Amino acid sequence: GATLEELLGHREHGRPGYVKGGACVWWHTPPRFIRPNPYANTTTFCVVREPLERLLSEFKMSAKTPQELNSKIAANAYMRRVVTQGSGLLIDERKCHVWPQYLYVWNEAGECTCDHVLRFAHLETDFDHLMRYLGSDLRLAHAKHTEKHHQATRLTVRDAQPGVASLVRRAYVADMVLFGFGDADGRRTNRSEAGDEDPHVQPGDPARRCRSLGDTLRATSSYRDALVISRRLNFSLRPPPLNVSSESSSSSLDDRRPQNVT
Repeated sequence: GATLEELLGHREHGRPGYVKGGACVWWHTPPRFIRPNPYANTTTFCVVREPLERLLSEFKMSAKTPQELNSKIAANAYMRRVVTQGSGLLIDERKCHVWPQYLYVWNEAGECTCDHVLRFAHLETDFDHLMRYLGSDLRLAHAKHTEKHHQATRLTVRDAQPGVASLVRRAYVADMVLFGFGDADGRRTNRSEAGDEDPHVQPGDPARRCRSLGDTLRATSSYRDALVISRRLNFSLRPPPLNVSSESSSSSLDDRRPQNVT
């Protein structure tokens, strides 16, 4: 975030008339909660990150001392506390830095509120591709990286306790599935590392244009996962067409039956 703000500048494109809840400054608030939408009639992009990595980064930003910043015990306690003290799909209503990322990408109707969805793990590649697509000479390497949210630390996601990692990924299961990080059981699958297979963007699209929520769900690797997430988000998902005339379609039919989904 700091790198992009440094490169692009931190701008406030007018102030919204209404922000749901009022718990966050409006530029940290999902567009679905802002009236009127301050990003209307502009080209927007957003950056998504694997949920465990994202929450660990939030811990690093909130750590008060170098000792805390490098403490595995403190990091695991923080991540466990965040995903267990909150309630509902917002995780913690008081802290929008930990809200699920899908809230920023789609509105309640499943329409994209972010035009281009970039990956933090491949930010330089994705950002530079987008700038070329938009006809801009800006490149991520042009940033001077003078602003940092925290001091250097040795902590990585490998320091997360297995139980905490599972807890976090299950709490953010919609992000795991919709952005190709994992499955509906919260297991990391690394599918998002293969850029063309990300369900939320068109295959082979270097500009990474956002797909609607319905199309994203239908593009997930498992129809079971799609059903689980659509029910979690209270989003109506039409089943994919089934061609029962072929043997291959008949075998895939069993994979698509929803009766075993809990």
